[in-house]
Amino acid sequence: MRSRYSAYVKQAFPYVYDTYHSTTKQHFTLAAIEAQSEQIEWLGLKIIETEAGLENDKEGTVKFSASHRLNEKNHYLNERSFFSRENGLWRYVNGETQLTTTAANGVKVGRNEPCPCNSGLKYKKCCGKV
Repeated sequence: MRSRYSAYVKQAFPYVYDTYHSTTKQHFTLAAIEAQSEQIEWLGLKIIETEAGLENDKEGTVKFSASHRLNEKNHYLNERSFFSRENGLWRYVNGETQLTTTAANGVKVGRNEPCPCNSGLKYKKCCGKV
């Protein structure tokens, strides 16, 4: 999961495409991944929970929240991702996603606290701006 996030940040889209499971890859193209990502500035990744996905497992799940800026507004991609081993390598199968303006960590952020998107601003001046 972290390597895929890092690839999005570095715009290493061939790596993102290569890490799709073969059953999922058929629904995507490299050009589509690039086009979808060109306006997004990734700000941070928080892994919330993992299930399985260890060395001897064949499947694993990662729940995460990834903050990003799109159209001058901060958003969070909250997802439960499903991974499976294919030819000995972990591959992204699919995920249950939710795009919001709040993180999925369940912790309420005070107005004067630092924004969880790591912008360096107070929450009320950033993601908490109404």
